[in-house]
Amino acid sequence: YNITFIREYQNLVFISDSNSGILICDNLGNYLRKIERHGIDYFNFYNDELYFISHGKFHMINIYDGNYREVSLPRAEVLYAFVSDQVLTLITREQLLIYKIEKK
Repeated sequence: YNITFIREYQNLVFISDSNSGILICDNLGNYLRKIERHGIDYFNFYNDELYFISHGKFHMINIYDGNYREVSLPRAEVLYAFVSDQVLTLITREQLLIYKIEKK
């Protein structure tokens, strides 16, 4: 294992292993399942979705039903993303980009 990030969310523990993906465990550390995405160093959560940046895209996976969405980013060099109800914030080495989220 090459553990890069660990986070607890909604009584689950998420462990990023850059070699195999994101391991999901219950709050006692019992393995439940894995999200098979290699090379993820950082991820975050918004509502029931885990999100991360990979290969110039913003990926979102529902942690309960596994539904998956992805959106191409305006800049390939985005390092981090943060989501709230109203804005998407993207961080590159040189810029902080803030986009308004419009509800459908």
